[in-house]
Amino acid sequence: MVVRSQSEINEILRKRDLVALREMLKNWSPSALVRVMTDLATEDQIIVLRILPRELAAEAFESLDLPGQEQLLKAMGQEELAAVLNNMAPDDRTLLLGELPANMTRQLLTHLSPEERAVAVTLLGYPERSIGRLMTPDYIAVR
Repeated sequence: MVVRSQSEINEILRKRDLVALREMLKNWSPSALVRVMTDLATEDQIIVLRILPRELAAEAFESLDLPGQEQLLKAMGQEELAAVLNNMAPDDRTLLLGELPANMTRQLLTHLSPEERAVAVTLLGYPERSIGRLMTPDYIAVR
């Protein structure tokens, strides 16, 4: 099924045909998803993130602007929140957590798996605007 317009996505959401919506969106790029999501109500944005494969949902979330991310974080349920945060790239998650109020950051850290929480706390321990906060702990070794 090829989407021709935003109104077509709105109609599928209105009908709550989530299987069709997932099939339609699962191969989209994160930037294309963000373009569609920004025209949707917050509740519908959450539905889109919920039906997408977890990694794609996290990539789309990372591509949103900070106010859009904050709005979704406040509206998401515990499970969606944990899934998105745990699947975000560590450097993008650090950028987001570093911009939020301290009490919200502490609350969001509790949703991370122990491994991801350790990475997040380590990166947040570096001074703001330092290379330590910007780096990713993912690397490859080449012989």
